[in-house]
Amino acid sequence: MPLGLSEVDKEMRIDFPKFRKEKMEKLQAELKKKNMGSLLLFDWDNIRYATSTTLGEWGRNKFAIYTLVPRDKTPILFTVGSAVESKKRLCPWLEGNIRPSASSMHGAIPPEVGSVKKLANEIYSLLTEFGLENEPVGMDITDIPIITELQAKGLKILDGHQVVLDSRMIKTTEEVKLLEVACSISDACFNEVYHNMRPGMRESEVVAMINKKGYDMGSELVECVNVESGERGNPHSHEFSDKIIRPGEVVYMDIMNSYLGYESCYYRTFFMGRPSKKIKDAYKTVNEWLDRSIDKIKPGATTAEVARAFPPAAEFGFPDERTAMCLQWGHGVGLCLWEKPIISRMFSLENPYPIVENMVFAMETWADANDGMNGVRIEEMMHVTKNGSRRLTKYPIVYEDIDYLICW
Repeated sequence: MPLGLSEVDKEMRIDFPKFRKEKMEKLQAELKKKNMGSLLLFDWDNIRYATSTTLGEWGRNKFAIYTLVPRDKTPILFTVGSAVESKKRLCPWLEGNIRPSASSMHGAIPPEVGSVKKLANEIYSLLTEFGLENEPVGMDITDIPIITELQAKGLKILDGHQVVLDSRMIKTTEEVKLLEVACSISDACFNEVYHNMRPGMRESEVVAMINKKGYDMGSELVECVNVESGERGNPHSHEFSDKIIRPGEVVYMDIMNSYLGYESCYYRTFFMGRPSKKIKDAYKTVNEWLDRSIDKIKPGATTAEVARAFPPAAEFGFPDERTAMCLQWGHGVGLCLWEKPIISRMFSLENPYPIVENMVFAMETWADANDGMNGVRIEEMMHVTKNGSRRLTKYPIVYEDIDYLICW
């Protein structure tokens, strides 16, 4: 399927009406399966999943935008001020179910204003209108005053986040396409790094380079870029700094960009000059661990089988699996970077989860280069297919010819 960054009339790319319809069908099915009457969503990604709308990153985690999803009804989006009329005009699939919000903006509006009470009264009135006021309401995240006011109205509040996460776990064809476009943008970002990263640059400059390329390519959000060089990569620091990159160092990075809400999570390792034998050996090892775990990903397998393919923590220098968390790791990817299911020796061996066609995993491994300084890391995104899995991430690894990844 050809994937571009815009819609055209000459070939089928993303079928957005189908995309919205299938998401809502999955969400409503989970709502019924969990015996809930409605969902009240404040999580930014859950709102986008339910409504196919968003309003800029400035609104994330302010609880100023929320969505009520009644069972068997079109969702109702509550958004801020003048955005109401704009969304009514631009989002006809919500059938005009868009209202001004009554949030306290995560407590920034003083309690005496009564915004939270207005929110609770309005939600209760709508649920009564739908005949759902006596059925459980699933919620994901919010602040304590909102929960307190809703409970004071007699509403039974349950965990609704698992309802949405279960809906999001198995991707539709259109969701997989969006994830693949996000990976394609990251491919281009890695190529930009390969041709332009040099000794003397700071890690933060590499992050800036990737951000520019991502946005130039059409990324909606470059959520984060981790760049670790030399001793900052061992142990893995999981962030970037203003450290100067020097000759002889290993540099690995994770590019997390979003295309229409769908994320990439994607590590590659580069070498500032010809790598030593120890570094080459570590790079080969980390790829062998990755390939071993990916080989286990297929329908009918479980997360325990994949986790067993990862080395135990002691094998790569850590006292226990909790301390080594996220180094040998797999996680679902979709509208956010960590979706269900998660794969780790820390818990997957005792709590296996079935692997199903059309899940999408990010699989990542790390190894100590045993040279007193460097570490290496690789990550691939895998789409579970009928007979196994396929890679959505295309930038080469080539550990048989490591010289290809020398940047200088």
